[in-house]
Parts: sequence; structure tokens; C-alpha cells
Amino acid sequence: MRKSLGHRIAPVGAATLGTAALGLILYAIQALGMQSFRGPIDFFLERWYFELPLVLGFGVQIGLFVAIRRHARVSLAVPAATGGSSTATMVACCLHNFVPLITLLGIGGFATSLAYYQDYLFVASLVAMLVGTGVLWKHYRMIRRPSHLLTPSPSTLCH
Repeated sequence: MRKSLGHRIAPVGAATLGTAALGLILYAIQALGMQSFRGPIDFFLERWYFELPLVLGFGVQIGLFVAIRRHARVSLAVPAATGGSSTATMVACCLHNFVPLITLLGIGGFATSLAYYQDYLFVASLVAMLVGTGVLWKHYRMIRRPSHLLTPSPSTLCH
């Protein structure tokens, strides 16, 4: 029987790979939008307090997910949703750099609005990341409890 990827890779390795992958995806999106290889680095240096927690938080979620997956069947929904929100925030904050293309699509004003509210979008993504990490941490702690703590003793059952 073949083992799934979650059983073949250590949680710390998965967290590291997840962090690196999201970081590279965000860099690529920004580099495309800014049409510069240096632009995303400058943006990161200006907004590191938003980007760094998002990328690291996603990595933590992937590590928790892999650790949980080793013990129980769970959905990939939480890390996918929060990783998606982080990526969506980075797209939104860089969307104004795609204005020539966006104007053809008729949503140039929308892109400008997103650029104006990018800090709020970052905060919303950070909240989503924290909630997702909390959900995964709670689930991880629950499955790691000894089984005698999960089943009620006869004296605690109602008669």
C-alpha cells in the first residue's frame, strides 16, 4: 500500500516547503505585477510586518496539517483557504500594477480601490491566518490527547 505525502514527509519539512512555496508564489505574482525583479523585495522591506507573518503562518498551518494527517483524516480546507487568502491579498495589493491589462477588462477602478485598501486586506488575511492556525492547533491537540481522556468514565455518564 502506498503512503500519502503526509506520511512520507515530516511536519517540519512540510512547513518549510509550504513557507518557501508561498513565498515564491507571492514573489512571482508581485514581480509580474510590478514588472520588476527588485520591486517585490522593496515592497517586502516596506511591508515585512504583514508579509512575513502571512508566509510563516501558512508554513505553520502546513506543518500542523501534516502532523494531523498522520493521525487522522482531515480536510485540506483550512490551509488551502488561508493560503488562498494570503495569495489573494498579495494579488489585490499588486493588482494596480496590472492596470493596462485590467483596463481592458473594465475593472481599473476596482484595482485602484484594492491598492488603496491594501493594509486592510493584509489585516483581514492575518486574521484569517490566525483563525485557521487556531482551528488546526485545536484539532492537533485533540487528536494528540490520550484516548482515556476522550472517552467518558462510567461515573460521569448520566443515568
